[in-house]
This record gives sequence, structure tokens and C-alpha cells, in this order.
Amino acid sequence: MREEKIAQRYAKALMLVATDDALLLRIENELAAFAKLCGEKKSLFDELLENPSFSKEDRVNVIKQIAQQFAVHELVQKFLVLLVEKGRAKYLPSVHEAFLREMDAHLGRVRARITSFTTLEQDAVAAIADALQKRVGKKVVPEVRVDTSVLGGMKANIGGLLFDGTLQTRLAKLKQALAESPV
Repeated sequence: MREEKIAQRYAKALMLVATDDALLLRIENELAAFAKLCGEKKSLFDELLENPSFSKEDRVNVIKQIAQQFAVHELVQKFLVLLVEKGRAKYLPSVHEAFLREMDAHLGRVRARITSFTTLEQDAVAAIADALQKRVGKKVVPEVRVDTSVLGGMKANIGGLLFDGTLQTRLAKLKQALAESPV
């Protein structure tokens, strides 16, 4: 709970200093890359952030070198340095998630976690996103996942709203209907 509150505060602060939507998208992409590095256990970047044998100055210098080499926006660079200086770098994946929620709210969009048995074609994902968009009234950003435990069909989760068209759910409904029908 504490981590979520810290992440929320940093995400809101970052949203306040971003000047336009294009910059927001760039910040999101760059934060995602660093959050992925930070989230990978046993990675060199994670080791740098977590190992107490590295000083804050060493951490800041590495962040600056990486940012310079990959042309990271100055705002993201300063933000990452701030996280390191305040001892909050370990929260970077949570900050990224909170930033996504803030950015989505600002842009009037929602994320849909679409789960299916097999990899979906890009056209199918676009059609599903369009159908969900009509249903929820906001732009939908699909996040597609493959789950082999899903026997067939697919399900989409938007916040707390679940659209379940999986074979398991259909069979369960059929079983319930048969159990309730008079013989």
C-alpha cells in the first residue's frame, strides 16, 4: 500500500511537468524501458539500483550515461535521477504503472487485457478493441496475452469490467441452464 501511494505521488508530479500529449507518450515509452530493466531480477541495472555497494553518485552517473547514449528526454533523465537521489528507484515499475493510469485518464482511454488461447491476428485485435470501445465509450488500448488454460474463445478485462466469451464460461452457463431446467 505504501509503495502504491509513493508511486502515485511521483506519477502525478511527472504528469504535471509534461507539457503536451506527444511528450506524455515519449515519457511513457522511456519510463517503460527503464521499468522493464528495473523489474528484471538479476539484471545489471537492477543490481546497480539495489546493491548498497554502489553510491548514489555512481547510480546517478550510470543513469545519465544511459540516458545520453539512448537520447532519453531530459525530463525523464531528471526524473530518474530524482528517484535515485531520494532512494525511490526500486519503485520505478510501480511508478510506471501509476503513470500509465494517470496518462490514460488524461487522454480519455482505458486499457483492455485481452486473453486468448492463441496469438490473435492484428486485425482481430483491432476489431475487438473497436467493439470494446463502442461498449465502454472510451478509446481502448489492447494488451493481448496468450493463456493456454483458456480452451477457446477470449476474455477482455477493462478495470473491473469483464467480458468473458471463453469456452469454459459458455460450458458453465450451459451446465447451469441444464441443471435449472425442468426435466
